[in-house]
Amino acid sequence: MGLFYALLALFILSGPASAAPDPAVQALVEGVSTDSLRATVRRLAGFGTRFVGTDSGRAAGAWIRERLVREGYAEARFDSFTVTLDRTLLGRRFILDRVRARNVVAVRRGVRYPDRYLVLGAHYDSISLSRPDTLSAPDTSSAPGADDNATGVSVVLEMARLLRGVDTDASVVLVFFDAEELGLWGSRAYAERARAQGEDVRAMFSIDALGTRATDLPKAFSIDAVSRSLGVGEEVAQAALDYTDLVPRNRAGTGHLEVISAQGREGCNCSDHQSFIDQGYAGVLVSQYFGAEAVFHSERDTVGGVDFSLVAGIGRAALAAAVRVAGFPGRSPDFDGDGVADLSDFFLFAARYGTRQGGTGFEARFDLDRDGAVGIEDFFLFAELFGRRY
Repeated sequence: MGLFYALLALFILSGPASAAPDPAVQALVEGVSTDSLRATVRRLAGFGTRFVGTDSGRAAGAWIRERLVREGYAEARFDSFTVTLDRTLLGRRFILDRVRARNVVAVRRGVRYPDRYLVLGAHYDSISLSRPDTLSAPDTSSAPGADDNATGVSVVLEMARLLRGVDTDASVVLVFFDAEELGLWGSRAYAERARAQGEDVRAMFSIDALGTRATDLPKAFSIDAVSRSLGVGEEVAQAALDYTDLVPRNRAGTGHLEVISAQGREGCNCSDHQSFIDQGYAGVLVSQYFGAEAVFHSERDTVGGVDFSLVAGIGRAALAAAVRVAGFPGRSPDFDGDGVADLSDFFLFAARYGTRQGGTGFEARFDLDRDGAVGIEDFFLFAELFGRRY
């Protein structure tokens, strides 16, 4: 490492360029297909119910994993856990004893920081709360869950499809959570395990219920955040403003973000980002506008009630924010592709040092901090990563 700091005097400081909508990000988000989203929601609603522990719920999880494998995520896996509870929701009592549940997980490895993670999550289970009764086994009554949350699953699967062909600096984890409706069980199992293993989760997006448009604010959608995730929430907000015609808005009309405290703690306790917040991670919820009159948790939550143009717009905003947070396009310091960042890569870097975007000799892959110039900050990044294997 001393060699690099000895060479530091050879370099000239360069200033940052202004941030602006990125044509590469624009091209990526334009790939979001409304037809693909609709087909996914239709298929998931077709399972009848995706209640945790039911045959149809397990089949839905298996279908999601198969989709991921077809998209090129050969190592997509199930993470299993059990659910035991006695809980009443809107007059309906659920008593479950050691019911097997499973999240579906796939990873797109980062090229610069493979051990840093952005988690993109959506719960795939559904529930019906249409009538008061008591159930002591998984509920098989109709709960198509088209808006809540086949729409979120459709967006995360669409992200998986589009991200498969691109590189990001950090790793992107795609997680489809089971048993959210009964108390965030799947995300809590995942987040607790991540914290116990010391995983460096930089941010988590919960994509949940995207398909109902508010009649009075048809361009609005919601981003729920807490103090530690305000920056991540603002990334989503800015991505929406840069790449869609949607407007992030809180219900008070005072800003882009909802910041809620519930049950004596930070967070709305309303979706899977809460599990990550509780473990000290920066979690945000991306959702249809909180003031929209949605039909949740009943047999009436069907495909016919979903506004797919809204789903696609929120999906584009979430995807644009995700690649910003993860670092897109991914830029590895292993410039010669031999599997290690070493002196040969340094000499390639040094030959481009001082070049600027639009000027002679500039190559974007050497601009590690993406400020439009190959300068001192890029040198520091390269020095930090020198010797790492890829």
